[in-house]
Amino acid sequence: MLKHTLCLLSFSLVPAAHAVDEPILFPADSRVVDVTEYGAVPNDGKDDTAAIQKAFDENSGNGSIIYLPPGEYHISDTIKWPGRRSFNILQGAGQGHTTLRLVDNAPGYDNANKPKNMIWTGGPPAQRFKNAVRDLTIDSGAGNPGAVGLNFCANNQGGVFDVTIRSGENGELPGAVGLGLDEPEVGPLLVKNVTVIGFDLGVRVRHTVNSVTIEGLTLRGQRVAGVDNFSNYVFLRKLDSENSVPAIRNGGNDGVFAVIDSRIVGKGKASERPAMENRNERATLYVRNVNVEGYAQAITGDQVEAVATGPVDEWVSGPRVSLFPGEIRSLNLPIVETPTVPHDPLNQWVSPEQFGGLPGDGKDDTEAIQKAIDSGATTVYLPRGKQKSNPNDPGRSGAYDISDTIYIRGNVRRIVGLEASLEVADALVKHPDKPIFMFEDGDPPVVVLERLRFTFKRFPNPTLIHRADRDLVVSAFSEVAKPRHLGKGRLFLEDIVGHGIYIGPGSTLYARQLNLEGGDWKLTNDGGTAWVLGLKTECRGPIALTKAGGRTEIIGAHLYKCVEFGVDKIAFEVEHGGQLSLAAVAEYVWDPKFATHTLVRETRGGETRTLTKHDLPVHGNAGLLPLFAGFPTEVASQPPQPPMVTLIERRDASLTLALAGADADGDIAGFIVRSGDEALGRHRQSFRHHGLQPETEYAYQVIAYNKFGQHSEPTAFKATTAEDTTPPSKPDHLHTLHVTDRKVVLNWRASQDAIGVTGYIIERQPADDSEAEARVLATLTRTEFEDRTMTKGKSYVYRVTAADAAGNRSEPATMKIDVPAHPPLSIKQEAERYDDGQGSIKKGWFLFNLHGGCWMLYRDLELGRDKPFDQVTIRYGAPNDRAGSIIEVVVDPVIEEVGDNRRITGGEVIAAFTVESTGGWEDFKTFTLPAKLDKGGQRNVALVIHRGEAKHPNALVNIDWFSLERGASKGPQ
Repeated sequence: MLKHTLCLLSFSLVPAAHAVDEPILFPADSRVVDVTEYGAVPNDGKDDTAAIQKAFDENSGNGSIIYLPPGEYHISDTIKWPGRRSFNILQGAGQGHTTLRLVDNAPGYDNANKPKNMIWTGGPPAQRFKNAVRDLTIDSGAGNPGAVGLNFCANNQGGVFDVTIRSGENGELPGAVGLGLDEPEVGPLLVKNVTVIGFDLGVRVRHTVNSVTIEGLTLRGQRVAGVDNFSNYVFLRKLDSENSVPAIRNGGNDGVFAVIDSRIVGKGKASERPAMENRNERATLYVRNVNVEGYAQAITGDQVEAVATGPVDEWVSGPRVSLFPGEIRSLNLPIVETPTVPHDPLNQWVSPEQFGGLPGDGKDDTEAIQKAIDSGATTVYLPRGKQKSNPNDPGRSGAYDISDTIYIRGNVRRIVGLEASLEVADALVKHPDKPIFMFEDGDPPVVVLERLRFTFKRFPNPTLIHRADRDLVVSAFSEVAKPRHLGKGRLFLEDIVGHGIYIGPGSTLYARQLNLEGGDWKLTNDGGTAWVLGLKTECRGPIALTKAGGRTEIIGAHLYKCVEFGVDKIAFEVEHGGQLSLAAVAEYVWDPKFATHTLVRETRGGETRTLTKHDLPVHGNAGLLPLFAGFPTEVASQPPQPPMVTLIERRDASLTLALAGADADGDIAGFIVRSGDEALGRHRQSFRHHGLQPETEYAYQVIAYNKFGQHSEPTAFKATTAEDTTPPSKPDHLHTLHVTDRKVVLNWRASQDAIGVTGYIIERQPADDSEAEARVLATLTRTEFEDRTMTKGKSYVYRVTAADAAGNRSEPATMKIDVPAHPPLSIKQEAERYDDGQGSIKKGWFLFNLHGGCWMLYRDLELGRDKPFDQVTIRYGAPNDRAGSIIEVVVDPVIEEVGDNRRITGGEVIAAFTVESTGGWEDFKTFTLPAKLDKGGQRNVALVIHRGEAKHPNALVNIDWFSLERGASKGPQ
């Protein structure tokens, strides 16, 4: 049993600069996982890697809190999140009490060009829910130039809170990266009150989705850059940087970076460098209320004029946008820090278990939780369900059952769930207007509700109704559905997953890292005030409605559409006297057809105007709002003069124009560019027109507008593209789908060309005769080729070359293939090709996830000749809630076509797998069973996924490969 007692800190309540002196300890019934019980011994100088890893391996997921009591722990290798790599929390006793230190000269950490992680929390897919690292110091030790202190990933909810990461006490030792946020699909997540001392890069952010929100970041002693972002979304408030290198570097075509309320001080050679760099003309940088000193410039960038040091009131690299005349600036609402709540002595802590509540026992816990709140204690804590590793515990892996409204009142000032889960019972679901929590007036001026989550069961009830005159802080909480803020007290949301937020008249919301998903309005401001730092949205439907005089300000937003059409939806709407400002807001979609058509609709004075994706800079196949103002101000300027337009680059498929203008106030906010009837968006200082035809003239009209939205007369301009002399890119990932004695099937990824690839030339040459002339086998447009003209038992070199309409040819991709002399005894197929039964047909894609109702089709597979194959092996990954779905192997499937859709309606089902959980989508396991196949030969084969008994409506099985072969009766064909 644990012998530690708790004084648990909320990450959102204790700034790093004011960390408490007392260590964070836990009570015996908290069900945290103490690493000392697995053999880790602090302060003994011995290697604790195996003990800490074992604690993770045996307690992964389900909100496991892996706790490091006070002291220094040594590791010599990477601590890896196991299993699904979700719902894991690494918890220390405080930055000044717990240190995790890499031993000096650790194996594998000696090369800065090959960085190695000290802690790794998982990579894609974006299912790393609720991961967190809290309250400790991470030290990369001496002689470890390749060390990455923490490579962190969380999705939707989770983050890094009150952590120091250092390469030596003062950053004097070498290290590669302090905080790595660079796994594909990292975020959305929150970084709160973090200090990075030393390293080449303090914070490194990579890839295109899903956004990082940071509030409270201290940087000291970096050697290359403070925060380095490439193509992701970073929303940063309260940066305190003292460095000789740039504090911020933002790049990549899709990089979006907002920084506000910050201090950047240059030391040493900083006087020769900029404080902030925007390193790509398509990257977006927004800066507000940032003071810069000691650097050569405050801001430099591609296609932007340098900004001088000193206070930067408000600056944006892209165009400012409005729909009505008025000054184009942010609302700049007063920002209130999240309130702090002092920690209570342990005799003021109480758990619902003391009143008969127990998670996972199937009994109603509502009364027990309410009694704990009404007991007079100031802190109520909810231990999570007990671990699967303790099968005798009656509350293992369970949730607290809630059947009626819980009232937050009286003397309680903190309700902390130790990553516990809540389940909404049917008795409460039958009354959808009743909230799960009702926040009422009581004694403390501020109450905290934190570190809880609901199970994945959907419910119609509001998670919360705030009707009090005091403040409520809700943090680290998942599935906050339809909260209603009706009180005069303020509502603070930090690190939240939810939807359907309603802000009533006179109410105030402050939100940091707000992940909103759902089909209706995700945020409605009905006469209140809403300030958001770091918004991420997903799913169909509109995003934010501001009306009845309400004021909404959003600093940084990643609007994400993965597979959903949005052309008829409105992202933001302003009406009935509402006010809205948006900074560093962008949508990202994988396919342009999913992009939201109307980004903003504003009604003012009875007139309605819209802002579409065609009126904006292109970003991620959708629209970008560097800075939007939707509120009335006085207009105090004359319209600008017609702009000057010059050609600065002419290519075969693009033209780049320089745009310049003059205004009485000297502030041109942007330029509107059109070509005939086509809107080409708003731009700042330059415009690059892509996707053009070579040797073709294009005509443009360019209008300048100032910071008040007043437009100039248009300037007409013409330019002609250059001759096409650029070859396509080399075909990538040339490989075989399968090889038999009768045929070779090749597949490759499509080449890229500015004008367009017209086809691929396939050649073959004997491998043993390099002097022999290569034979042209085919010229085709698809990215798959089948050869039936080769000789059994011979080796060949195949060559694939891309060509464009101008006759330019790429560098060829080559591959040596040995053709077998005998029929195969097995055939193995990787997941390379599928048809979606619920959407448009896609072929030649690498398939990472298969959804229920979808299928893969493989044509003309060799399934045995004299004897049919009699065994199927399949390798797949599936999490717990997808177990019970069914994978069918269908030979000669009957395919029904309805428009663009196809579905399998018949065929010979030779095997059916009931999916077992493997722990996660990327945790692959291999399964084998007999196949009942009537005859062999060349047959078509399909894999079909059905939901079956899976808990989740989306079966979602990740298929790596399958094979058909001779089983135990293998013998001659």
